[in-house]
Amino acid sequence: MVRFPNWFGRRHRDDAEALRERVARFRHLLAMNSRVLRLISEANEKLGGEYLFDAQYLRTLATELGDAVTAVVHDLGEMSGNRYPALASALDRVRSAVQASLDPRRNVQSLPLTLAMDELGTDLADIAGEKMARLAEIRRHLAIRVPDGFVITARACDLLLACPAVAAELQRFRDGRETSTARLRAAISAAKVPAEVSAAVKEALGRFRRDARFAVRSSALGEDGEHTFAGQHATLLNVPRDRVLGAWLEVVASLFSERAVEYRRRHGLMASPAGMAVGCLLMVQAVSSGVTYTVDPTAPHNGVLIISATRGLGIPVVGGSGVVDEFRLSRTTPHRVIARGIADKREMSVAAPDEGTTTVAISAEQRTTPALDEDALARLAEIGLRIERYTRCPQDIEWALDEDGEVFVLQARPLRIGPEMRPRPEEVLSIRKRHRVLMEGRGEVACRGVGIGPVFVVDSDERTEGFAPGHVLVARVASPRLAPLVATASAVVTDLGSVTGHLATVAREYRVPAIVGAREATRLLAPGKVITVDADENTVYDGSVEELFRYQILRSEPYEETPEFRVLRRMLRHVSPLSLRDPTARDFAPENCRTYHDIIRFAHERALDEMGRLQGIKFGGRDLSVRPLELSIPLDLLVIDLGGGIAPGARGKTLTSDQVTSRPLVVLLEGLLAPGVWSTIPADMDLEGFMASATRAGPLTTFGAAAVPRNVAIVAADYLNLNLRLGYHFNVVDCYLGEAPEDNYIFFRFVGGVTDITRRTRRARLLAAILARQEFKVELVGELVIGRLQGVPSAFCEERLRTVGRLIGFSRQLDILLRDDRAVDRLVDAFLQGRYQETPDVFAKENDDASGH
Repeated sequence: MVRFPNWFGRRHRDDAEALRERVARFRHLLAMNSRVLRLISEANEKLGGEYLFDAQYLRTLATELGDAVTAVVHDLGEMSGNRYPALASALDRVRSAVQASLDPRRNVQSLPLTLAMDELGTDLADIAGEKMARLAEIRRHLAIRVPDGFVITARACDLLLACPAVAAELQRFRDGRETSTARLRAAISAAKVPAEVSAAVKEALGRFRRDARFAVRSSALGEDGEHTFAGQHATLLNVPRDRVLGAWLEVVASLFSERAVEYRRRHGLMASPAGMAVGCLLMVQAVSSGVTYTVDPTAPHNGVLIISATRGLGIPVVGGSGVVDEFRLSRTTPHRVIARGIADKREMSVAAPDEGTTTVAISAEQRTTPALDEDALARLAEIGLRIERYTRCPQDIEWALDEDGEVFVLQARPLRIGPEMRPRPEEVLSIRKRHRVLMEGRGEVACRGVGIGPVFVVDSDERTEGFAPGHVLVARVASPRLAPLVATASAVVTDLGSVTGHLATVAREYRVPAIVGAREATRLLAPGKVITVDADENTVYDGSVEELFRYQILRSEPYEETPEFRVLRRMLRHVSPLSLRDPTARDFAPENCRTYHDIIRFAHERALDEMGRLQGIKFGGRDLSVRPLELSIPLDLLVIDLGGGIAPGARGKTLTSDQVTSRPLVVLLEGLLAPGVWSTIPADMDLEGFMASATRAGPLTTFGAAAVPRNVAIVAADYLNLNLRLGYHFNVVDCYLGEAPEDNYIFFRFVGGVTDITRRTRRARLLAAILARQEFKVELVGELVIGRLQGVPSAFCEERLRTVGRLIGFSRQLDILLRDDRAVDRLVDAFLQGRYQETPDVFAKENDDASGH
C-alpha cells in the first residue's frame, strides 16, 4: 500500500509557505499528469505498427508510467491533507495489474480457465487464441454484433493434456515413438475432464438458458495468426448446453488430427502444438450466411470487395462444398453492386432438431433468388470496412444474418495478399501529386492512418444530429463529449487540441486517423465535402483518394501477431481507457478508478478543487506579499503573489496594473477593463426586481468563499486564482497558462443575483450560452454556472480568458434587465458582437417599445 503523509495536518511556518507549497505541488502534479498522457500517446502510437519495440521498452514503459502516476497521487495527497486515501489503493491495484500484464503466463495457476467474450481482447490471444481474441476485440471496440459466449482457455487444455493417460500418449507422440494420431485423439476424447475445468465451464454456462445451443469452435494458439490453419481443427455446431464439455474434448483432440499434424509439418512448425483454446458462442438462427473479402485478393487495387452468400448456415461457403451467390461491390459508399452471380441453390444447411446440422431442400421459388438484398449487402460492406480500418489490413470475415435482419460477425482474420500485389512507394508519391491539397502540415498527428468520407462539422454547441458512420468528424475543439462518435468516424480533424488530449486518446484506441490542433479545419473543410485525411503525411486532400487507403492496408503484413505487440495491448488495457469522464457524476470516485488514466483524471479534477479552497488561509501574514491593485473600476482587489506574479522591485503599498506580471491576471484584466465592459450606467430596476432585491438576506457565498474577506487574486507567473464578490454575485476563476496545451485550463464559477430566482436563472442561462459558444464545457444548475476549458494552446486559452474577464464585467447587473426569456438570446448576441455599453439603454428601449410605453 502506498501511503502519503498528512501534509496539511502539520503546522507550517506561515500561510505564505502553505500557499507556495500548494502551488508548487499543483504545478508538479500538472507536469506528471502531462508526462503520463505523453507516455500513453507514444505507447498507443507504437500500436499503429509504424515503430519497432522490444521487451526492454515495455519494462521501461511500465516503470515510468507507475512512477509518474505515483507522483500525481502523492502530490494530490500533499495538497489535500490526504483527503482521498482510496486513491492510493486504486494505484496499488492498477500498478499490480500492469506489472502482471508483462507476462501473464508467468504464474500459470493464476490464469483463468474460462473468459467471457466481454473480458477478451487481442491482448489475451496467448491464452484465448487469436481467433476468439480478435472476435472479442471487434465486439468490444467496434460495437459490432458478435454472438455472446465464452472461451475455454489454453490453460484448461494444458490441464487436460497433463492427465496421466493423455500425457503418456502425448509423450510417445513427441518422442516420435510408435503411436498413431488416432490413438492420441482417442485418449483425449476418453479422458475424464479435470474437476476444476468442469466447474469453470459449468459456471460459465450458468448465465445461459437451459435450451441454449452453442457453436463450439477451435481457437488454437497460433491459429488465424501467421498461419491460418483454415479447416484443420474441429468446429461443432448446434451443441446443447449439457454437451459443451464433450464437444470441448473433441475440439482439443482435433489438434492431433492427421491433417492438422501434416499442416504443421508442411509449414515447418513443431509437431506438438502450443495449445488449444475453444470458443463457445451462442448459435445464430441464420437465414443467410457467408464470407466477405474486403478486397479482391487477385486484384486488390480494383476498389472492389467480394461477398459470397448462401441460405441457412454458412457451411457450403466456408467449406467450399456448395454452389453460392457471389456479389462484387464498390468499396466506396454507398457500396454499389458492380457484379452479381446468383447460383441455383438447391439445398441449405440448418440446425438439426437434436444437435448438429442437417441439409434440407430449398423451395423452388427461392433457389435462384439472391440470398441477400441490397440493404444487407451495403451493411455487410460497411461492417467489413470498419473492421479493416481498425485492423489496418484486408479481412476475411465470416458472418450470419438472423431472422430479424441483424448481422453477426462469426470470425475475422487477415486476408493474405502476396507481396507482388502490394503497391510500390513511388506509385503512392505519384498519386499524392495528382490530387488537390486542402490542408498540409497543420497541427499534430494524433493517430496515423488514412480515412475517406464526407465532412461533418460540429458547431460550437456540439450538436451532432446527422452524424453517420463513415463521416470525417471535424470540430473546433477536441471535446471529450465527441468521443462516442469517434468509433464510427472515418477520420477526425480538430482546430484545437493536443496529442495527449482525451479525444486523441480515444482516436488511437479505435485506430481512427486523427489530426488535432489544425487551427483552421472548420473553415477550410466544407460540410458534406468528401475528403481524404492522410494522417500518415498530415495532409488532407479534396475528394476520395482510395489508392492511399489501399496502400496503407496492403503495404505490410499484420503486426498484431508479435508477442511484444500483445504485451503492449495487454498493458494498455490497464493504462489508457478512461471511464471516469464526468466530474459531477456520483461514480466519479477513487474506488472506481480502473486505469492509470482514471487515476490521473480524478487527481487532476480534485487538484483543481483544492486550488480553489481558501478556507483557513489568513491574508496579510508577514511573509505574504499582499497589496491592493489600483484599477480604473471600483473592484477593491487584493493581489497575493506566490512568486513571479508581480514585477521584481515593485514599490509602494499598492500595485498598478503595469506591475502585474502574472500572465493569467494580465489577460483577464485586459478583458475586464475593455472599453464599455464595466458599465457605470445605473440599471433601471422595475418594481418586481426591487421587491425581490429588498428581500435578499445578504450576499451569497459559495464553495471557496468562506474565509475571503474581500476580492482576492492569488497569482504566480502562470497561475491565477481569483475570488470576486460583487454585491450579490460571486465569481471564481482558476486558471493555469503554460506552454504545454494539455496543462492549460480555465475554471469559471458564478452564482447569485439581486432579483428574483426567475431572473437569476435567466442570467445563469445567458452565461452558460456564452461560455458554450466559446467552447467551454458548461454545467448549469439553477443560478449556478460552472464552465471548464482544458487542454488548449496558450494563445487560445488567453483569448478565452479575456472573454471571461469581459463576461464578469458585462454580467454584473444583467439579472435586473432580464424581464423575459427573449432577453437571453438578445444579450448573448449583444455580448458576442461586442455591444457592451449600449446594451442596457438599447435593451431597455426595446422592452419599453414592446410593452407600449
